[in-house]
Amino acid sequence: MQKGAITSAVVIGVIGIGLWVWTHPVSNLSSDAGIDISSAFANTAPVQGSDAVSAPEATFTHNYIDKSYGFSFSYPDGYSVRSTPNADGAGNTVLVQNDSTKKGVQILITPYTDTDTNITEKKITTDIPDMKISNAQNVNVGPAGHGLAFISDNGAFDGNSREVWFVYRGNLYQISTYASYDEFIKTLLSTWKFN
Repeated sequence: MQKGAITSAVVIGVIGIGLWVWTHPVSNLSSDAGIDISSAFANTAPVQGSDAVSAPEATFTHNYIDKSYGFSFSYPDGYSVRSTPNADGAGNTVLVQNDSTKKGVQILITPYTDTDTNITEKKITTDIPDMKISNAQNVNVGPAGHGLAFISDNGAFDGNSREVWFVYRGNLYQISTYASYDEFIKTLLSTWKFN
């Protein structure tokens, strides 16, 4: 893995949140079935010490499709989805954000050129030595390889974040949210499909 690739992606993601402009809405479209990562970490223990967002009470009835990267997922009423190019022009950032609280999920997508597409705890901590990882669990992305779901100290999410990172079709997906959104992200990922 290129040492600076993940570090740059994290920095770009944090900068992207600060620079986010809510003027480019993304249309809701229907979804096709494809590679399914929905069971990636559905059986992980809930994050402790936080007020969890009650995803089971929310009905994920709206669909988002990203035609550029070929994936789709569902999200609930009261949330908006926006996509914008990353500041350096490489990749995109998709935000799924609560219209009232402005909290939600960030999906940072960046080009990935390393031939080893298995994202592991060791690989992440080698590239980002200061990153804390706990409760790590492998994510199966079908024939594309394996990713990692984990809890971290991402400052963009109050220093207590749920992360899911994996590589698919030459892109690194870094899905990040507040640890209190653990159930929300599990429900969102239960609807995720690559087309």
